[in-house]
Amino acid sequence: MKNKCKGNIGIILLLVLTILVIPKQVATATTKNITIEQYFELLIKAMNVTVDTTQDKPYITAAMKTGLLETENEFTYEKEMTRTECAVLTNRADIYLNGNEVTKLYENIVNLKRISDLSNIMKNYRDDVVQVFGKGIIIGYTNGKCTQDREFRGNNTITHSGAKAVIKKLVNKKKRSVMSPDGQLTRTTKLPVNAKEFDYILASFPNSFYLMKFRYERVKSNSKFVLYETYCPPVEMKNDKAYKGTVQENRQMLDKYLYYWCDIVKKNLTYRLNVNYKKINDKWVEKLCATYKNGSVSDIKRYVSDMKKNKVIIKSEIISVEPSSLYSSMGTYVRAFVKFKVTSAKNIKDKLVYGDVYFKNLEMDQWHEGYYDIEINGNTYGDGSEYRVSSDALNDYFQQYKTKILKPTFNKNGDEDFPDGYYFWK
Repeated sequence: MKNKCKGNIGIILLLVLTILVIPKQVATATTKNITIEQYFELLIKAMNVTVDTTQDKPYITAAMKTGLLETENEFTYEKEMTRTECAVLTNRADIYLNGNEVTKLYENIVNLKRISDLSNIMKNYRDDVVQVFGKGIIIGYTNGKCTQDREFRGNNTITHSGAKAVIKKLVNKKKRSVMSPDGQLTRTTKLPVNAKEFDYILASFPNSFYLMKFRYERVKSNSKFVLYETYCPPVEMKNDKAYKGTVQENRQMLDKYLYYWCDIVKKNLTYRLNVNYKKINDKWVEKLCATYKNGSVSDIKRYVSDMKKNKVIIKSEIISVEPSSLYSSMGTYVRAFVKFKVTSAKNIKDKLVYGDVYFKNLEMDQWHEGYYDIEINGNTYGDGSEYRVSSDALNDYFQQYKTKILKPTFNKNGDEDFPDGYYFWK
């Protein structure tokens, strides 16, 4: 009996010891969230900073000396680190290692609102978040197809494995994500066959966005297509001599006004794809008219009268006008993605959206999406600030796609319109 009791006691002791050991194993698992103090240790080691191990908190002391901490009590070291805190500390470490570089990119990220939840982050930490985002170290999460901003989720905590991934990007710039000049995440895998026609390919935009034919690829001509004169793909726009005087003048205009043009187009589409017959008024008419090069108040008011009778309500979910898609085809075009739906209309077959429109298979209360090339133009001797929408076509017929890079070709047999032959893209 005594031996049986001793055996039971041994089993109980073994179970107790096992229970005591398990939490220690979990604490070091890579799936558990990391504390600020633990992250300091990773950072200081990655920065190759000498640590005085005789100190009570050697890594906190080293963090103070290297500028990772502004004050000793800036953070609660024992708490789980948030993504914002990780961004702040990582950016300070990057400045320590590589210096502080102020670039136009950071300004664009803020002005173009590339971080959708930046306003949720403490003001004194926003600069660090913007910089670590722009450096491609912590890039946040996608907001979906063809969106131009990303969600940072600064209040979320970060795991050990996530923290180690950040450290790898800190010490090795080649591992960092590459952001576009306006602060969007780019990609280098599974590219469209015509990727070389663009300066870069964006992560949130599918290949179909890039594969839709340019306007000049859909037309026939009795004269040759000449680069910079009759056409120019996006990748060459910065080198277009005929576009604005000299190459230098052209680049200066693009640098100054490209994002402004995209904003004008976005406003145009936003007004047209967000209407409510109960609320539409003269102020809406004036704002929409201001986005056109030759806007007609009377035409817009005529539309308003018709849409009120038809009781039209339209709302959009996404309107993205992409700067890197700017191209020339005897005019200047920029590509947009829109997603909208009609929630009210007595007759959905009547004209619902203002302007030159044709939507295929448009149905009530169903999201409709598509890519559209909007033309913008200014004055012959203008500086670019006067550019407005000159052709507002939203036409699903033009959504034609290519499977390779097309080249201009001559068809000597001709047709009814060009009996002596014509040039086209094949």
